[in-house]
Amino acid sequence: MIIHQTDYLQVYFDESNNLTIQTWIKSPENVFVFKQEMLLFVAIQQKHKASKALWLHKNFTFIMTESTKKWAEQHVVHPCFATGVKKFAFVVSKDVFSHLSVVESFDGLNIPLMPRHFVSKKEAMDWLINDISPLSNQEYKVSYEGADDDGNILLKIKAPTDASNVLRLFKKFQSNNTFHSKNLIKFQSLTTREKEILLKYAHGHNADTIAKTLNISIFTVRTHWRNIKQKLKINSLVDATKFLHFYH
Repeated sequence: MIIHQTDYLQVYFDESNNLTIQTWIKSPENVFVFKQEMLLFVAIQQKHKASKALWLHKNFTFIMTESTKKWAEQHVVHPCFATGVKKFAFVVSKDVFSHLSVVESFDGLNIPLMPRHFVSKKEAMDWLINDISPLSNQEYKVSYEGADDDGNILLKIKAPTDASNVLRLFKKFQSNNTFHSKNLIKFQSLTTREKEILLKYAHGHNADTIAKTLNISIFTVRTHWRNIKQKLKINSLVDATKFLHFYH
């Protein structure tokens, strides 16, 4: 039965399974609305003390900032565990970055268990009620699905088990792609000699060793290194190594 509903959030209580199902009817537009809705849910959880909880995030597009994550840990996560929550799950949002912020909000928390993230309500319910998990021995598969009307490439990803792993992989890919697109021209601006010196620095050689190996003066090596840092807009060898990881 529905035990709570606002313009944003509906809470359904399945008494037979001691389970609450939270459905975002509309995503909160700001942090004030988000906190307000979450505090109402905590009050409901403290009253009914459901041992299982399912969050349906299809319509949830709110992105949690670091301060919001800390607030949620203190005012939502720990109070809910104190009521006896044993299992909880999410059905992922259509907004990848929004749900990534939800996944990451649990990173590093000192809590008895971590939530599971599913692509469908059926899979989530199977796990919550019957302890049935999707097959985990499947391999990741990516297939090309053509392009949309704007010319953007469409890919289809088939992945096993917990959707949070796929979201984290997507974030890593997106981060790498951003670095590549922003810095390729910088790396290409290096001369052959500068790339050679950069590689030797990355392999742990100091300026004196590089000078002797290349039969140039140590002052020339230092000049090259200064130019490398200026062209790549970096401050340390650690930063430079990332360029080699992508482009060498």
